[in-house]
Amino acid sequence: MSTSERQVDGCPEPWNSAPYAGAIHSPVGDVTLRDAEGWSFPLDVGRWSGRADPADEAVLERCTGPILDVGCGAGRLVEALARRGHAVLGVDERRRVRIHVGRQAVSPVFSWATVGTRALERHGRLSGWAPIERWTSLSGERHFVALRACA
Repeated sequence: MSTSERQVDGCPEPWNSAPYAGAIHSPVGDVTLRDAEGWSFPLDVGRWSGRADPADEAVLERCTGPILDVGCGAGRLVEALARRGHAVLGVDERRRVRIHVGRQAVSPVFSWATVGTRALERHGRLSGWAPIERWTSLSGERHFVALRACA
């Protein structure tokens, strides 16, 4: 979990600190998340450590008020929103994973989540949230949903 309230010298904890720092500072190679049951997910460390891309900017520009980033991953967008003055909370709630470089674990176990847009909308509706916008990055690889609390 990443929060804007976690402070170090008056600044939010950077997105590139533990447990992601081990992967970011590891030699380029086969960087994956793995859980105890054998599930594996490749990590795009280059994208994490780069500047905001157009898809990131599209998300950041749509954000108003307090923000909940479900499936925040490394928390890079959580940090960017906190720097813009938003109250923001990033949550990863589904698996307990470790970062691996090749076959070697380079991090302690931590929580990680992924959620598709349809599942997010379904769970959101059940929790009192309504989808107000859906969009896809220009590459078609990333999908987004904006939700607002029902009145």
